[in-house]
Amino acid sequence: MKTKAIYEDGVLKPFEKLDLPERIKVRITIKGSFSKLLDEVGEIEAKEDIEQVLGNLRTRNYYG
Repeated sequence: MKTKAIYEDGVLKPFEKLDLPERIKVRITIKGSFSKLLDEVGEIEAKEDIEQVLGNLRTRNYYG
């Protein structure tokens, strides 16, 4: 499940209702590498999966 949230008063608050039982423990991964850029240009919709694009770039052999 992926969702967006805001951090406010020491609590992560999702923008939408989550279909989860009360008091369930979850694991959260926060990726902030593009956060400053997104703050400047606003939210954009990707046309490709960035993880897949980066994975393809990592596996290319540029020297052979």
